Amino acid sequence: MLLGRRVADTGEEDDKMGGDDGIRRIHGRVYLRLDRLLDSFSYLPTVTPDVMTRVLGVDPLPSAHGYAPPSGLHVRLAQAGFLMDVLGGLPRLASLVKRLPPEPPSVFEKLEEILIWVRRCFRLHVKCTAFAIGSFGLLALILKRWLAADAERLLPELLIGKEDLQTAAQGMELWCLAKRVHKNGAVEKILHAGEPWSVRVEELKQVKEGQELLADLSGFLRANGARSAGEFELAIPRWREDPSFLVKILQKYVSCVEKGAYHDVYERRRRQQRAVDEIKALLSPFKRSVFMRLLSSYSTYSTLRENMKYRLMEGYAQLRQVFMEISRVLIDRKVLNKKEDIFFLTMPEILALVKNPDRVEDKQALIRRRREQHNFWESQKKRDVVIGSWVEDASGTAAELTGIGCSPGLAEGFARVLFDPSEAGCLEPGEILVAPHTDPGWTPLFLACKAIITEIGGFLSHGATVAREYGIPAVLNVKEATLRIRTGDFLRVDGTNGLVTICKSHTAHGS
Repeated sequence: MLLGRRVADTGEEDDKMGGDDGIRRIHGRVYLRLDRLLDSFSYLPTVTPDVMTRVLGVDPLPSAHGYAPPSGLHVRLAQAGFLMDVLGGLPRLASLVKRLPPEPPSVFEKLEEILIWVRRCFRLHVKCTAFAIGSFGLLALILKRWLAADAERLLPELLIGKEDLQTAAQGMELWCLAKRVHKNGAVEKILHAGEPWSVRVEELKQVKEGQELLADLSGFLRANGARSAGEFELAIPRWREDPSFLVKILQKYVSCVEKGAYHDVYERRRRQQRAVDEIKALLSPFKRSVFMRLLSSYSTYSTLRENMKYRLMEGYAQLRQVFMEISRVLIDRKVLNKKEDIFFLTMPEILALVKNPDRVEDKQALIRRRREQHNFWESQKKRDVVIGSWVEDASGTAAELTGIGCSPGLAEGFARVLFDPSEAGCLEPGEILVAPHTDPGWTPLFLACKAIITEIGGFLSHGATVAREYGIPAVLNVKEATLRIRTGDFLRVDGTNGLVTICKSHTAHGS
């Protein structure tokens, strides 16, 4: 079984499945072997195939054979280190994160240093992910043993990060900006105008409050601008380069403020506290102490994981800037025709061109061929998970769909099916977002939604993590949700029990 993500294609043929390196490219997408992913995390105690299924939203071992986790002295030492960390005896992970230096400057001379920094940051991100999964598994295990039937009901209520979780904080910062815009009619009118953003910027500069808004947006981009939807693909511009998506989100938030269609995000923490108090009342003093320690560790690790992912994206943004500068140089030398052409070359090919820009025609023909192949695969149906061979799923028509209830609560509303966050302008305040998947680049949309439904994902996916922070019901891993649900269908989303009900087809709404 493999889990896939879209990437820019720099090869002519797809690799075959079944190799030993755990990574394959199929139909223009990179896929990870989930059994290998399981091996990467199951060295930790309590990380079992069942825990990974709940975290990923897909069974990493669909076959019936048993699973033997890694073993040996090095595994025992790693487990001991994890338990010392999770119980507060030796918080080594937080120390490693603090020791990560700032990313090197984005200049060609520092390219190798940036690559080394990105690799180091990626390893830390993976370690934070492993510890978040391990603490989730440990928390779920003790709740099941100590609370029996109440464990499944209470677990989703507990899963919330620290208040400095970057992916949630970015949405809240935009929300505060929207409330200030709504208080100033002149600024709101300019923001909602149909002119290009560059024109509106000049108009905002003429108004004091508009200048303040531009300064606030500039500060937001300094802190969060390395994000984008599909941000692991270097070919995609970052928010700092193109803030048009954020402007759409800001417009959407202003509309939410006008209509009163927004969430009490602090209610989520009050609900968590009520669940914590309920659990503490059922436990002995010793068990209560262990539970609170594990809950604190989970919150710390899940926040470190999200924040380290953003640090990684800062490194990616630095790499992109270097490649774009190389692209400008190669365009001046008539080696490349378009700045995006550089993303259809491999690193050795780029460095060879910088040193010796000969045989330009060969490289341009190679780029054209790769671009045509990439465009072809982009036009084809994409599969997020492949089991065995590449086969198409049969769409269903059932009115009740099931998934994983990753953020508790009940919501009803009209569906809005989106396949890309660039379609954010179609989303109306208070609709239910239905998408194939979400990544951190999607999450600013969440505060405008009543609920979230995706086709893949589990408890620790970015969408689930942010939905819980905002107190928005979310059901993930709903198979073929974007095929079975149409924009305008009236839905009931039960994020506690993982159920989505199509109450009424209403395709005229929002179409």
